[in-house]
Amino acid sequence: MEGQADGLRLGDAQPHGQKRGRATQADQIPMRRMGTIEELANLMIFLLSDACDCLTGETITMDGGQKLAGPCTFAGLTTLSDQAWADIRERSQLATAQSKAQRNV
Repeated sequence: MEGQADGLRLGDAQPHGQKRGRATQADQIPMRRMGTIEELANLMIFLLSDACDCLTGETITMDGGQKLAGPCTFAGLTTLSDQAWADIRERSQLATAQSKAQRNV
């Protein structure tokens, strides 16, 4: 960061469930369990240690994978049927062919 004072590091840790729309039951979390206070403490020790000198301005989310598996991610793709995948592939190939046909090469 330009103008960053020597030795100053900025970061943020978000406890699971603090943000709106987060899972409140372990069965809604990909790891199938809530994090522990010890795990959060380990993260904080790391963030405050010299082992983390170069990390700054980041938010580290400890949520057992919920952020990656939640709405608006690719997690829902695992539920698509073979036919749905075939339809997606066909539409993708058609769009690619149409795009190539419009190019002036």
